[in-house]
Amino acid sequence: KATAHRKHASDVSSPPSSRYPPTKAEDPRTRLFHADHEAGRRPEAAVVAKQAQQASSRKLSHAEALSSSTKRNEANVKADLGYRKQVGRGDKRLAFDPNTRKTPTSKDGSKAREGTSTQETNTAKFGRTKRRTLDLADRRSFLSANNDDDELRPGAVAVNPHAQFRRDPVTHGSVVVGDGDEIQAPPFLQTPRHATLGELVDEPPQAVVLSEIDGNKETSGLVIRRGLAAAIILVAIGVIVGLIFALRDDGNDTENLVDVSSSPGSAYSSSSFPSWAPTTLPSLAPTNAFQNHVTGLIHAASPAAWFNDTASSESLALTWLINDTFTATAELTDGQLLQRYSLATLWYSTGGPTSWTADAQGWMEPTSECTWTSPNLEYDYLQCDANLTLTSLRLPNGGLSGSLPAEIGLLTRLTSAVLSQNRLASTLPTEIGRCVSLLLLFLENNDFTGTMPTELGRLTSLLAFASISGLTGTLPSEIGRWTKAQVVWISNDLEGTLPSELGQWNALLNLDLGGNKLTGTLPSEIGRWSALNSLSIQNGNRLDGTIPSEVGLWQNVERFVGNDNAIEGTLPTEIGLWTNMTAFAVNKNQLTGELPSVVGKWTSLRFLDIDSNRLSGQIPSEIGLWQNAMTLDIGPNAFFGSLPSEVGFLTSLTFLDLGDMRLSGSVPSEIGGLTALTELSLCCNNLSGTIPPEIWQLTSLEYMDLGMNPALGGFLSPKLSNLSFLAHFVASGDDLEGPIPTEAGLLTQLTWLEVPDQRLNGTLPSEFGLLTDLAVFHVYGNNITGSIPSECGLMQSLVAFVVDSNHLSGPVPSELGLLSSLGEFLVGGNELTGNVPSELWEISELKELDLDYNRLSGTLGAAEILKATSLMSLDISSNSFQGTLPSEIGLLTRLTWLDLNTNLLHGTLPSQIGRLTSLTTLLVFRNNLTDAIPSELENLGILETLRLHDTNLSGSIPASLCDGALRTPAIDCEEVQCDCCFQGVGLEIGDPCVG
Repeated sequence: KATAHRKHASDVSSPPSSRYPPTKAEDPRTRLFHADHEAGRRPEAAVVAKQAQQASSRKLSHAEALSSSTKRNEANVKADLGYRKQVGRGDKRLAFDPNTRKTPTSKDGSKAREGTSTQETNTAKFGRTKRRTLDLADRRSFLSANNDDDELRPGAVAVNPHAQFRRDPVTHGSVVVGDGDEIQAPPFLQTPRHATLGELVDEPPQAVVLSEIDGNKETSGLVIRRGLAAAIILVAIGVIVGLIFALRDDGNDTENLVDVSSSPGSAYSSSSFPSWAPTTLPSLAPTNAFQNHVTGLIHAASPAAWFNDTASSESLALTWLINDTFTATAELTDGQLLQRYSLATLWYSTGGPTSWTADAQGWMEPTSECTWTSPNLEYDYLQCDANLTLTSLRLPNGGLSGSLPAEIGLLTRLTSAVLSQNRLASTLPTEIGRCVSLLLLFLENNDFTGTMPTELGRLTSLLAFASISGLTGTLPSEIGRWTKAQVVWISNDLEGTLPSELGQWNALLNLDLGGNKLTGTLPSEIGRWSALNSLSIQNGNRLDGTIPSEVGLWQNVERFVGNDNAIEGTLPTEIGLWTNMTAFAVNKNQLTGELPSVVGKWTSLRFLDIDSNRLSGQIPSEIGLWQNAMTLDIGPNAFFGSLPSEVGFLTSLTFLDLGDMRLSGSVPSEIGGLTALTELSLCCNNLSGTIPPEIWQLTSLEYMDLGMNPALGGFLSPKLSNLSFLAHFVASGDDLEGPIPTEAGLLTQLTWLEVPDQRLNGTLPSEFGLLTDLAVFHVYGNNITGSIPSECGLMQSLVAFVVDSNHLSGPVPSELGLLSSLGEFLVGGNELTGNVPSELWEISELKELDLDYNRLSGTLGAAEILKATSLMSLDISSNSFQGTLPSEIGLLTRLTWLDLNTNLLHGTLPSQIGRLTSLTTLLVFRNNLTDAIPSELENLGILETLRLHDTNLSGSIPASLCDGALRTPAIDCEEVQCDCCFQGVGLEIGDPCVG
């Protein structure tokens, strides 16, 4: 045995071999108990050896887990913040190369951990630890202490990051932290920071040097025999002493124990655990002394009242802890016991047994929490340092629900906590302020309620914080102590003003406060954010006042997003110092004055959105310097004057909106140089002249709106077909003339064509039948002649066909009945003849049918009416329809407008018309209707307009209509009795019938 022992010690200290590969490390517990087991002094050594063998079979030893966990923790802390670790040849702080995960080899071939002390090296060889346990009074004193920041500092973390961020200046309100364009970190981040551990964490392992056994075989045998004799005597004494103490504990301490023999009686009982839930080994039941120790320790950490409920997360966690095999045998320190208890409380409090996703498998196993991992994840959700102290907790999108427990505050050495994209719905516990080592705290996309605890201000080491949920109240001024914060994202329902203390965030790179309800002004102290890269205060906030001139000190700022606030005043000229600006968005504010010409210095600008303000003056010609610009959204505003020709230099531009302003003059021909442009709006100005032919060279255009420029004329050029990607074309209210070119039928991507109220003439091209994606077709108010092409029936996506107020003639083609999606068919004010085809009535989606002022004839048959039950508006006025009005008209219960005036209808007004309770307008004048007005009209309670004059109807108007919504009804006073009606005189109404 001595020879085996010596060989073991020799192997540990020798260079790597095939038996001990450089990427593996022997379980330190195996080494710790090896010599004791050989000497026979630990009866439970067999169990420990078995646990070590199981860990080895999973190809992950305890020491390997700790080594890899330490490195992964350091890397992941930086990765979460958007950093990448850059390890140079001279970096001697890592025991393993993070790229190869191998131990570096020294020149003499021995495996060495550079930068470690002799004491740490001996510890790695022999694995012996010296355990220090605080007495209960010390523990209580520590837990009740104020935990001032000066007493608790981050431990076992060395941060030397090189900041990297990906920025998307076009995306409003987004904060992208991760791989992307590299930027140099501030100087203070380029110096490693180390700190000491707290009172509840183990001391570093103490080296216990085992003497080599020298001599021949006789000497070795003598030593072995003496050792065995001593071991037998010690075992006998230990058994006797153990029995005495056990009997005493059974007699005196039973009343103080937690009942671990029965189920807690909740849904989280052990019988309901999944296969990966905590398990116990009855053969290793903990002693009463151990139970009392753990119970007293935990009661000192959590209020005793919480344990009165056996179903509380604290009670369940304690029950599991004193039944857990690993906890009872691993000789954990008090700090490690509290750490294990905190994680167990988190598991029970957030629905671990019921709602956690498969990604969280492996939690609560009877092993060190530092080795808990999930096979479904590429990272470890728990990571510890070399002292078995938890430093990283990562459970994003893990299905966590319920509440975040107060015991999270026991993890005082935690440097990274990522709990984003879960369903946590509690308040933020104030105890989170005890986690003073935190560098990253990500809580976004949860359902937290309540206020932001002021205790968050104690997290003075924070580098990044994110919270997107339903927190209310105000921004606590205490968070001004986050002087190292680089990324802060707080999007909740917070109110109040911005505390001036935020000006102390000297390292701030990215701040997003969008989506809150903040008010007040932007404090001038924000000018101290000299390293600021991005600021977003959009959506929901109502910040007012002016933009302080101190923002000119942000010489590194690239993104300013302040949409939808109440910011007023002028844009300060100091913004011209933002030479790195890429995205500037302040739409929907109350800004006035001019756009200062100094913005021409923004040569890196890609995105500008200043619409919906009251900015005036001329658009400066310096915008031509924005040659990297992709989006310019300027209107509506009050800019006037001409559009500068320098806009043609913006060859990267894809979006240009200059609509709803007072621009005048002609459209510069240089606009034809914007070949990357996909959206162009010049609508609602005073532009004049003709549409420049160069505009038809914008072959990337998908959207073009030239409408509402009454003096803008010209023709629709056949070169319109060059715009093969065009989907939306609007030129309403201009002064265009000439025919619609047949080449328009080649715009097969077109979904919206709107050219009404022009002087267009000619016919509707039959090539329109090729526009199978066209949904909206508006060409009303022109001088178009000829017939409606039957090929229009091929426009299968058509929803609105509006060609009224032209000079179209001929019949309505029956092929239009193929337009199954047609909802609006407006052809009034033309010279159409013949009958309305029955196929038109059969369109199930048809809601508005306007045939007025044509020369149509025929009857309104019951069969046709029965097929048009979706109609909401029916206007057949001023035609030559004849016959009776069928009683089936009462089935059109969705009708709000019914206009039958000036036709040749005869017979009675059917009583079923009283079923049209949604009707607001009923016009039946100038027909040959007879007999009494049906009393069922009293059911039309929301009727506003009623005209029955120039008919032969008699009787009276129900008094309930006069008391309702009816306004100025027109009748024949001599034939109809009505107390609120007026005499019908043609299309107008005359004097009241009474009075």
